[in-house]
Amino acid sequence: MLTEKQKEFCKLFISGKNATDSYSIAFTTAKQGTSKAASSRLLKSDKIKLYISELQSENKKIVAMANEKAAQDIADGSIADAAERMQMLTKILRGELSIEEEVSTPSGIVTLLVKPSFGERRAAIAELNKMGGDYAPAKSEVKVVGEQPLFN
Repeated sequence: MLTEKQKEFCKLFISGKNATDSYSIAFTTAKQGTSKAASSRLLKSDKIKLYISELQSENKKIVAMANEKAAQDIADGSIADAAERMQMLTKILRGELSIEEEVSTPSGIVTLLVKPSFGERRAAIAELNKMGGDYAPAKSEVKVVGEQPLFN
């Protein structure tokens, strides 16, 4: 049976913290040397190894379920796929999409249909470029023949 502090150490460790930091947080130890040695001992314990393995297994199941849910959401249309996002951005850049905007007037609040501004259209172009891979750094191959001096 593990103590609550040992369980907390394991949870911190599998969350991505290093062993020393996990120990320092779980056991509220300020001394780095103590935390390093004690965390090393803990990680060698069979009970700790088993608990960490169980936590990792649970995490894998959760990630698999989340991935499955995301794939299902995309398949059934609850999440926009890349093509749909590109279509929306294209409508913004062309000014084909109007957005409702509430404006305060002396006679009250009025809802207007507003076309995208120049800045919004430019942002749509930038997003489309990112999605399409345009303007990505070009990959080039450098071939070195013979020895090249670093300094002359």
